[in-house]
Amino acid sequence: MEIQVQDCGTDFLDYHQLKEFQGNFKERTEEDIAGVKKAIIDHGFSFPMFVWENGGHYFVLDGHGRLAALKELEAEGNTIPRIPVVYVQTKTQEEAIRVLLLCNSRYGYITEASTETFMDKLDYSDLISHLNVDDIVIVDEKAAGERPARYIYCPKCGAICEDIL
Repeated sequence: MEIQVQDCGTDFLDYHQLKEFQGNFKERTEEDIAGVKKAIIDHGFSFPMFVWENGGHYFVLDGHGRLAALKELEAEGNTIPRIPVVYVQTKTQEEAIRVLLLCNSRYGYITEASTETFMDKLDYSDLISHLNVDDIVIVDEKAAGERPARYIYCPKCGAICEDIL
């Protein structure tokens, strides 16, 4: 079977052209956005946003926190250049939602051993203020070896909504 590869069409856009897509899919606090702003100020805009172009509109699939941070940075008097985007090719809104969910999925685990190996001899003290360690889940070696079911759960009732694999 030949693996399908999408034409990603990397580009640069004025961030004002970008429209939010996911609504309140992720909850963010003022502190979260402040952390994103600090990371952008200290390290620049390091990663492209994933964007779905539909009907002449550019919808952000991945990058809503950065988009909110850019809005605040501009309101504070900063000049925001055109930012990097990667186009995600989908035909329907349903496909775009699936891509967004896949983009936010985890297909691996961080363990204490893997963390120690990865960060061996690395001075990461300057990164600590930029990391949201609540999002970094460290599991024990046994749990990492067990393959969990890959389902989407309803955040309100906990019921399985759909098997995405």
